Amino acid sequence: MADFIGLNVLMLAVLFIRGLAGDKISKRLRYAFWLVIPVFMLVSPFVNGRLCMNRSRSLCSIM
Repeated sequence: MADFIGLNVLMLAVLFIRGLAGDKISKRLRYAFWLVIPVFMLVSPFVNGRLCMNRSRSLCSIM
């Protein structure tokens, strides 16, 4: 569910940036903005957003 919300927020951010920029950005950059969304969809199942710290201040295992 969190991935779905994150995806929607990301899509709204891309639309917002395109709306602000208008025709000032190139087509290549517009496609690059949209490319972020499929990359997010491919990576998000493998990345756990929670990182913990143990007593020695090193990162705990992500899984």
